[in-house]
Amino acid sequence: MAALHTGWMEQRGDQRKFYRLREGPCLEYADDEAADEFAPVDFHGCDDPVLIPVVESRATMQPVPNVFHFRAGSYYVLFTCESAESYHGWVQALSSQFSVS
Repeated sequence: MAALHTGWMEQRGDQRKFYRLREGPCLEYADDEAADEFAPVDFHGCDDPVLIPVVESRATMQPVPNVFHFRAGSYYVLFTCESAESYHGWVQALSSQFSVS
């Protein structure tokens, strides 16, 4: 199945990984874009995670650039993009596959 979007991101507390989004929705990652196997992002058993495109700093209550997260039950899965262009591409692609808050 073809990827809808791909790119490098960091997930909270993890090193930079290569992510791809496929229909389903299916968001998965690997250490390298040429990897044979990708692992699904852990949404902690939540069947319908909600994309939250704007993340605000708790200290300043201002949006944090190039960061989005998913609400997956009582968990929040945070991602950091390398650039504003990457961020906008991911949010647009993910919005077509996930519910948005």
